[in-house]
Amino acid sequence: MTSGTILVIGATGGVGRHVVRCAVEAGLHPRALVRSTERAARLLPVETELLAGEATMPVDMARALEGADGVILAHGSHGAPGEAEAVDYGIVRVLVECLLASGHPVRVTLMSTLGVTVHDSQHDRVTGLATWKHRAERLLRVSGLPCTIVRPGWFDYEAQDEHRLVARQGDGRRGGSPADGAISREQLARVLLAAHTTADATGLTLEVVAERGPEQSQLDSLFAGLRADVPGEVDGALDPDTLPLGAEPDRVLEDLRRIAAAADAREAGAVTA
Repeated sequence: MTSGTILVIGATGGVGRHVVRCAVEAGLHPRALVRSTERAARLLPVETELLAGEATMPVDMARALEGADGVILAHGSHGAPGEAEAVDYGIVRVLVECLLASGHPVRVTLMSTLGVTVHDSQHDRVTGLATWKHRAERLLRVSGLPCTIVRPGWFDYEAQDEHRLVARQGDGRRGGSPADGAISREQLARVLLAAHTTADATGLTLEVVAERGPEQSQLDSLFAGLRADVPGEVDGALDPDTLPLGAEPDRVLEDLRRIAAAADAREAGAVTA
């Protein structure tokens, strides 16, 4: 069970606000890195520690990570040109590099998306959203940091009687519509927090949707029986190979090489110590 201070990235967003509230209710101390502390103070519980800064800036990220016991990434871009690379991918890269440089292996929970391995859709061709989220997942896996990657279904499209949370793997729901599965933002926040506090969730990549029935009182069981990601592999357990490394841009391959090397150095240092 992880406790203490949780840094929430994307804390003022639709999911992040619920994450912060759930953290407070669980007796944890949420910290938010935000552009405007005045705006954040209007949106978030008074118990939230607010830090002004940009998550894309290493100096601000490093400052926000000081003394943190874990990180929940609930950020996301809106599909403007270049935004997916800068935000969905760039923030994860900055976080991973800061953590590896500090030698502080805190728990990281990343909100990704259902259908992240689908790269032949019109939406991804225009925005690059799935592609850059897929690449962000890979950075986190090769970092060797203790992490959980959660791919939620479509936000707030669930039916009134759909509350039972179900986990899947392999990103097999690929229709590109709410028929693939839906989940409320509030439910997703509870899943992200459960992933952060449940030891069995470490090393997992999973999709999560809400189906007919009541929500579980405890979410620990959601992670039971799932296949862990293979250490050193870039993709999640059971994922299809839809983004071949041989076709990746040089800058992405260089990021992967640099982070893998930093992870190896950190591991070697830990073994020596």
